[in-house]
Amino acid sequence: MSDDDWDDDDDDWDDDNNNADDGWDDNQMEEEENFGAHTQELSELEQLYEDADSDMSLRNKDMALTKFESFIVKSIEENNPKPELLLKALSSIVQLCTELEKKEKGLQFYKTLLEHLGAGQFSQNEKKSAMSDVLNQFDPGQNVIAEQYYKLTLDSIKNDERLCFDFSMELARSYLEVCAWDKLDPLVNKMHCQCQIDGTDDPNKADHLIQIYAVKIEQMFSTGDMSRLEEIYHLTNKLSANVSEYRSAPILAEFRGKYFSEQRDWGKAYGEFFEAIKYADPSRGKLCVRYLVLVTMLGEENADPFASREVKIYEQDRQVEPYVKLYNFFQENNIKRFDSLLETQAHNFVNDNFVKNLTPHIKLKLRKQALVQLIKPYKKLTLAWLEKQLFYTKAETEQLLIGMILDESIIARINQVEGTLEIRKTPNVAIYNQLKYWARSLNNRQQSLCRQVSNLEGSSRGVMPSMYMMGF
Repeated sequence: MSDDDWDDDDDDWDDDNNNADDGWDDNQMEEEENFGAHTQELSELEQLYEDADSDMSLRNKDMALTKFESFIVKSIEENNPKPELLLKALSSIVQLCTELEKKEKGLQFYKTLLEHLGAGQFSQNEKKSAMSDVLNQFDPGQNVIAEQYYKLTLDSIKNDERLCFDFSMELARSYLEVCAWDKLDPLVNKMHCQCQIDGTDDPNKADHLIQIYAVKIEQMFSTGDMSRLEEIYHLTNKLSANVSEYRSAPILAEFRGKYFSEQRDWGKAYGEFFEAIKYADPSRGKLCVRYLVLVTMLGEENADPFASREVKIYEQDRQVEPYVKLYNFFQENNIKRFDSLLETQAHNFVNDNFVKNLTPHIKLKLRKQALVQLIKPYKKLTLAWLEKQLFYTKAETEQLLIGMILDESIIARINQVEGTLEIRKTPNVAIYNQLKYWARSLNNRQQSLCRQVSNLEGSSRGVMPSMYMMGF
């Protein structure tokens, strides 16, 4: 091949290359033109909203508030061409007014928001979302102004049964948290009356009634007044067949778990809490896992509560972790660390009245089982030594020993003169007690299996278990 041939090729390549470059430049220009065509400029109204939202994000609160107000005025003048932006702007204004402590102004704009929700063609979910964006800023139990927002909300949706119930229940739970019984009682009673016919529960409103009874039972545990627990338990049993919403099922199971716990039937309580965990949302699931751990420690079998997959997934959760540690210390008979955990993380154990009421029973059982292990190698030991091992006072130690001697948990007698505990070795009684314990365990296992069979039968008939699965 000659040099001329190479030169010609080079020329041809250069020409092609130049043409390619020209083509690429043309395409680039064309893309830029198309991009500019597709990127339409925001309208003046939309730009005003974006500017206000940007200032709010940058925490320029006063400037953001001014711009949002200008947006509202202009939007109304233009007959609200962007209703979704109008709702967001009104919600943002209320939030800003709350943060800037302009309470009256915030209330006025919230009224405007409610008026637009009532007049516009918004879905029920859109209405609930817009209202929740505002109400979630407040804690009605701690903030008086929040009650005004809830009152305005409930007045505006009184003809929407579902929304009215949902927001009334939110308010009721807030009162429950701060033990505002004077406000809770009339609200819950009003809700209950709306779910009755001639003073009798309406089975068609079973889902609402279950939630109402949930609040009432929580109030019972908070006040310690269990006088109506039996009555409410039977009422919820009647309603169970009419429950249609899957979210109500775990609430019902949690009721029953608490009821059986109050009856000291730990095996049945375990079964109900386990059912609640299987079908509950994560928030209620974590709560019921904590309850499950407690009744496991109080039960006869004391099997590992985290052995099942449904419970295992919560084991590493931050809210459940203290209960995992508590269970481990209980298993190890480590009284010192058990008591220390209850003290250092008291907020995890005393804020829930149900947990608070069970804790003393668990502490007592821990000391009983620890005492049985402590005295095994001995025939006689001093009460003073036992006090130190049990982390009890002298009076508490003696009271514990007397109780265990009377119920034959230990075969011993107290020598008050010498200050000792004298252990009597009676193998026959010990064997009898072990057989009695074994028989109770078998009975509990039988009841558990019967419950599972019953659930499977119910599932085949399309009763409660099939309902549980609707949301999962």
